[in-house]
Formats: sequence, C-alpha cells, structure tokens
Amino acid sequence: MLGLNTLGLVLAPSLLGGWELLLVALRPTPTVLVLVGGRLDAWIALIIAVPTRLLLDLAYFLAARHGGLAVLGRFRWGALVVRPMAHHRSVRALQRIALVYASTPVDIALGLGPTSLPRFLAVTGVGTTVSTVFYLLVASSVAGPAGGVLDWVARHATVVTLVIVVAVVAAVAVGVRRRSRTRSS
Repeated sequence: MLGLNTLGLVLAPSLLGGWELLLVALRPTPTVLVLVGGRLDAWIALIIAVPTRLLLDLAYFLAARHGGLAVLGRFRWGALVVRPMAHHRSVRALQRIALVYASTPVDIALGLGPTSLPRFLAVTGVGTTVSTVFYLLVASSVAGPAGGVLDWVARHATVVTLVIVVAVVAAVAVGVRRRSRTRSS
C-alpha cells in the first residue's frame, strides 16, 4: 500500500494538468511541495502552503493541548510520556527543533507541554516558513530533470496505469500463492 501511495504522489503532478495549486492547498506536505513546487511560481506556492501548513500545525497543537492529556492519562505509560514534556529542557529542545523543521510529532509534544499558544505560533511560523522555502528550492532544482519524466508519464498515462494495475495484481497473486503454500505445508 505504501508503494501505491508513493506512486500516486509521484504521478499526481502529471495527472493534475493545471491544478497543482489545488494540490498544494489541500495537501501541503513536503512530498507534494517537492513534486509540484517546480511547476509553480515559488511566491504563490509559498503564500498558499505556509498558512495551510500553519493551520495544520495549530490543529495538532490544540488537539494535543485539549485532548492529549486526557487520552494519555488513561494509560499507565501516559505519565512517562507527559512528564518529560513538562520539563524545561525538553520544551526548549522541541522549540528549537520547530524553529528549523515544524512537524506533527513536535506540534503534539509542544501541545502536551507548557508552551503558550503565542510562543508556539511564533516558533512554528518560522519553522514552517523555513522548511517550506527549503522544499520549494529543492523542487525548483529538480524541476528540469523530473519535468521530462513527468511529461512522458502524462502523455502515456493510460499505459502507465495499466502497467501499474497488472503489477499490483501480479504482486497480490504471488502473495496469495505464497501464503497458501506455507499453510498447506
């Protein structure tokens, strides 16, 4: 399944036609930014991706802040997770990480700790902007070599899709056959 998800992400830019900005707005993940960013004006992609990514970071932070402690409190190991999040050094380390790279685990960890909302937004805003600019720079540097491959895939989308379907069916058949052999042995 992971392979199909990755393949779908790789094929998405070529199959979207002129709708790359919609993909960035709906799914501003690092993978999408790298795959699609080279086809877009960097400033427009940045203006769309940064606020969307910040809203997602805020949602994870608030979910952890308002529901995470209650969920973790139901498990014995919950205290083992929450106690380090309240420590001053842990909070500082997580904030420094968020300055460079904002990610879901860091958002949740900061939400579980004593970080205030304004502080979280300031730190995550910088980290999200920095990482988005980095992804768009990577996208613009690989746009040339990858563009030819993606254009070829777009021109031959039907054949590529059929090859993928046949490969998936063959892989499933081989897996089923192996399982049936090991069960009968």
